[in-house]
Amino acid sequence: MLMRILMTFGLFAVTGAGAEDRAAAVTARAPAGDGAIEYILSGPEDGEPLLLLHGSFLAEAFAPVAVQPALNDYRLIRVHRRGYAGSSGFSGDSFSIADQAADAFAVMDALGIERAHVGGYSYGGAVMLEMAAASPERLASLVLIESAPPPGVAPQAPPPVAEGGADSPPPDPLMATGMKAGEQLAEGDAEGALETMSSFIFGDDWRDFYDAVPGGYEQALADMPNYFPIEGAAIGAWMGAAYDAGALDQPVLVMWGGEGGPAASLAEATIAAFPDAEGVEAPGVDHALPTAAPEAAAQAIADFLARHPM
Repeated sequence: MLMRILMTFGLFAVTGAGAEDRAAAVTARAPAGDGAIEYILSGPEDGEPLLLLHGSFLAEAFAPVAVQPALNDYRLIRVHRRGYAGSSGFSGDSFSIADQAADAFAVMDALGIERAHVGGYSYGGAVMLEMAAASPERLASLVLIESAPPPGVAPQAPPPVAEGGADSPPPDPLMATGMKAGEQLAEGDAEGALETMSSFIFGDDWRDFYDAVPGGYEQALADMPNYFPIEGAAIGAWMGAAYDAGALDQPVLVMWGGEGGPAASLAEATIAAFPDAEGVEAPGVDHALPTAAPEAAAQAIADFLARHPM
């Protein structure tokens, strides 16, 4: 069944009660492959588990969402993907989306969680979708927030071309921006690389995305070298692979910002790709949805999970 729900939300600050919940959260590491994955655990032990996977650049993108009262009854597991915050770095020359999905399952295993709701923001949505393809029985429901769509939904970007090529298509803007940021990072300019990518994605107010989390900008700078080239190559390879979203029978929530963002133009096609999906638009925000509208995101997730309990 395909259902589309449009909801209007206000934007609110994190409450004092939420700040207390954050202080009570437990940070730990789970063994995974040849390393360990850091996670932050909060909420009641008997609550339905909700595992959250952040996107690129900001490991704590879900922090403002996690402290919202709407999610107080859930056992929240905020995973710091490999290469971010206190998780192990990449080893070897390649690291795939499937490897990152295995890391997330390792966290679930360490906590004794056989089945969970899973939410993914941006890049984290690709990891979540890979988890669903690999072990669908372990995911009770899927929440995609401004997420990478399943492979085959987004049009393939043209290959990069030299500027001014006579008979070549123009370079894909995101790819061209990534190439520029990669060059800056190779020259030792992490701040410039982060600004190049972030201003392209979030616009002139890009710092707001990071400053919504205490120490977010500094942590993003420290983690920036992990994005190039390994994470970028992993998502590119995954987007070009075969994927059968129609085979997933879990309920799916697709959420996007009404002010535009990577997911907004693909929202309808992403919803249609799944057998049982619904959509929520959060007006007034863009790709920074989890940090710009945390209460809206939390309420939408809570409403969705209440309709689809484990």
